[in-house]
Amino acid sequence: MIEGIRYRWGLRTLRRSLRRVERAYDIDIAQSRSANNPSGSLHELNEQKIWELELIEDEISVLVTRFWRMRANNKFLPLPAREEENGFWAYSRQLGTWYLTPKGISEIRRTIRAERSEAAGYLVTLLTAFTGLAGVLTGLASVLIQYGSG
Repeated sequence: MIEGIRYRWGLRTLRRSLRRVERAYDIDIAQSRSANNPSGSLHELNEQKIWELELIEDEISVLVTRFWRMRANNKFLPLPAREEENGFWAYSRQLGTWYLTPKGISEIRRTIRAERSEAAGYLVTLLTAFTGLAGVLTGLASVLIQYGSG
C-alpha cells in the first residue's frame, strides 16, 4: 500500500516536472524567436528541450518499471526476458538502465490478473464447499432434533 502511494506521488511529481520544463523551454524558445536570435541558438534550445524531456520521460519509465517489477516479485511471477528484440524492454541511454515498454507492462499486468483470477477460483471453490457442508450440517441437525423430540 505504501509503495503504491510512493509510486503515485513520484509519478505525479515527475509529470509535473515534465510540464514545468516544457513550459519553461517554450517560453525561452518564444523569447528567442521574438528577439530574432540566430537559428543556431534556437536549434540548441530545441535540442536541450528534447534532451531534458526525454530524460524525465525515461525517469517516469524507470519508476513505472520499478513499481510493476515489485508487484510481480511480490507474487513470485516471472518477468519478461530482458531483450530489446522482444519489445518488452528498452534501454535508456541517458540513465543507463533498462525499463519496461508499454508492451512489457501489459504482459506483467496480464500475468498478475491471471494469478488473481486463479486465486479467486480457489476461493470460490472453497466457499462453495463450506456452504454445502453448512447445508448438510443444518439438515443433519434438523433430523436429529426431529427424532429426538418424537
